[in-house]
Amino acid sequence: MGISRDSIHKRRASGARPNIWRKKRKFELGRQPANTKLSSNVTVRPVRCRGGNMKYRALRLDSGNFSWGSEATTRRTRILSVSYNASNNELVRTQTLVKSAIVQVDAAPFKAWYSQRYGTELGRKKAAEEEKEPVSERVAKKQAARAKNHSLDSLLEDQFSVGRLYALISSRPGQCGRADGYILEGKELEFYLRKMQKKKNNGDLHEAKYHKPRQSDSPRVCVQSFSCIGAAGVEHVRAQRNAWHSHLEKRQAEAARIREKYFDRIPVIVERSPRSEIPLIDKKKYLVPADLTVGQFVYVIRKRIKVSPEKAIFMFVNGVLPPTAALMADVYADHKDDDGFLYITYSGESTFG
Repeated sequence: MGISRDSIHKRRASGARPNIWRKKRKFELGRQPANTKLSSNVTVRPVRCRGGNMKYRALRLDSGNFSWGSEATTRRTRILSVSYNASNNELVRTQTLVKSAIVQVDAAPFKAWYSQRYGTELGRKKAAEEEKEPVSERVAKKQAARAKNHSLDSLLEDQFSVGRLYALISSRPGQCGRADGYILEGKELEFYLRKMQKKKNNGDLHEAKYHKPRQSDSPRVCVQSFSCIGAAGVEHVRAQRNAWHSHLEKRQAEAARIREKYFDRIPVIVERSPRSEIPLIDKKKYLVPADLTVGQFVYVIRKRIKVSPEKAIFMFVNGVLPPTAALMADVYADHKDDDGFLYITYSGESTFG
């Protein structure tokens, strides 16, 4: 059939007689959406349109030009992840780049520009401020004059310290082949931060309502009848509960030590699905770099298990397949367990269990 933008095939709401039927016309054609994905394998396809004009259909992008409005500067930077979309949460889950999507971009190019213009290193601790590169007296005077009446938004400072800036895509990647936009500031930044926090809180409430604890985490107590429980049974239950709490506290302390010592890594525990035929993994605990993508981590696990290339392997977090382009840091922030570890289950089937 093909996608058509005509109205001949539509019924009239008033019950009026339809137009005389005719074949489809070239100028009424429609095309499927680009659904531009966040990927390092950049792919942009040219599309010839009516009148010989050209559109550029971006299928995969990983960077774009983003402007910093208050500083009147633009830098090309890497897009790290899609954080929010007002129209559809599915576009966030699949890391799809569309117009008006809120993304996180790398702050390094803007840090370098800010340091050169104002002579101030953003996002660095005070102890490290002494290690500045020497500049001439003339340049130092210029930087001091610029920084005299200059101030930076506290919300932006917090983002610079993390190394990620929230930005909005203002171009149409499926039409122009680019993902350009601007850094969020002021009231607009506050608005979207509230929206993202509200969405995260709703997700936490939903998880608390429907999340079932693992069988290994909960003490197994078989009680036949309440009248038969004696003092020994109560003590046994209490001992099991205390042992479970002490185990949880040990895990929490271990995760806290790991995060404190290796701030750029996240603790992950990998387990095999009980019904899967994939071989068991010899090592379960991993310290994964925070900037590693899910797809790259899947490749590491494949090598560890020694699975043949033609055999598929799927990684589940809380029973859900995370997008391969998502960063492990974002997956950890959304799905970490109460003990501070991220539990990942691998299987040879695309369905959990």
